[in-house]
Amino acid sequence: MSDYKIIEKNSSGLVHEFTVTIPAQVIENNIDSEAEKLKDKVNVPGFRKGKAPLKIVRQKHEADLIQNSVESSFKKSLSAIFKEKDIRPAFEPKLDFKDYNKGQDFEFDVYVENTPKFDIPNFKDFTVSRHAVEVTDTSINKELERFQEEMREFKEITSKTHKLKNGEIAIIDFVGKIDGEAFPGGTATDYELELGSKSFIDTFEEQLVGTKVGDYIEVKVNFPENYHAENLKGKPALFEVTIKAVKGKGDLPEVSDNLVEKLNLPNIKTVVDLKKDLQGKLEQDFKTSSYHMSKKDLFDKLEKFLDQDLPPTLLKNELEQVKKADPSIEDKEADQITKRRVALSLLFLQISEQESIKVTQEDYRKAIFDVANRYPGAEMQIVDLYMKNKFMLESLHGSILEEKVVSWIMSQVKFNEVAIKDSEFLELIK
Repeated sequence: MSDYKIIEKNSSGLVHEFTVTIPAQVIENNIDSEAEKLKDKVNVPGFRKGKAPLKIVRQKHEADLIQNSVESSFKKSLSAIFKEKDIRPAFEPKLDFKDYNKGQDFEFDVYVENTPKFDIPNFKDFTVSRHAVEVTDTSINKELERFQEEMREFKEITSKTHKLKNGEIAIIDFVGKIDGEAFPGGTATDYELELGSKSFIDTFEEQLVGTKVGDYIEVKVNFPENYHAENLKGKPALFEVTIKAVKGKGDLPEVSDNLVEKLNLPNIKTVVDLKKDLQGKLEQDFKTSSYHMSKKDLFDKLEKFLDQDLPPTLLKNELEQVKKADPSIEDKEADQITKRRVALSLLFLQISEQESIKVTQEDYRKAIFDVANRYPGAEMQIVDLYMKNKFMLESLHGSILEEKVVSWIMSQVKFNEVAIKDSEFLELIK
């Protein structure tokens, strides 16, 4: 007697739907097997351990035995069916169990989407571009100018006729009102606001451009719909503003050892130290950007190997994520991005299985610390959050596996080394 009967229905492409029937006799035989295993483990009054008749063991533990038998039967049959039909589920199959009555056949419906098989190319035949970026003095000097700008001091502009410009600081008093009533958090005294910084809502800063010390102005703005305070979302407001003083940018400080000391950077005391540090960081940044360029070149070359039917549920879920990340994206572009992402992820999964590439505990640990380092001051809280949340930990698996597979592929390909200056490379990646 076969352990199961299968009726396939509504199957096409990667989608398979079928009804599985496990005969009552198979369930009964499995119950006997389960009872035999249980007999040596349970105590039955009046019998030495392991010596109770099978019939009595079955009577006393019938519900558990039936449940275990049914469960093991459907798992075995499902595994056999997938092997027989060469199905590699793209995700957990959907199962619909019929009501089971003792002594009857057991039926359940299965919905499963198969994982496509890709023709994996010989990556030793691939040639991928890799840019060796030369860091020039121009880039280093631009970084030095950024430090100069940060250390530039603002000085009060005493002229009463001076009109405020973007980049200057207005010292203001203001009272914000909605429907003529002041609202909590909408009032301040001697507030320093840099015009053009976009730190205030709507066109608040723009409306102060051209005003002078002593001016009173009524600024009309609208709070954004996504404003953090629920009571202010989307509401029009009027701010009564008085310009009390104005500060303008002073001269840029000279790049000197004295300036470097004021920056208070670890292990950096002189201009020479700072330039050396900046060069190292720029080289690392360009190396990372160059790697991403090579990765994109690789993905583009893989495009012709991705022409396969894809699991519809994976496409649907990924499309939702793409549109959530960019609600304004055109449907055609969203579809293209979705198909490429799903196809690449499945290709990488197939390569990982073929090459025995696995995600280790050390990989998880490194990934967690990489995430934690993005939140200075809260690193240990982030680490603790991931370590205690299995779902969050597993969410890292896909990106870790992809990076390991890409790294393996990169170890196989040949590289076309391209020497390029930093300014040219920046134009290239715009």
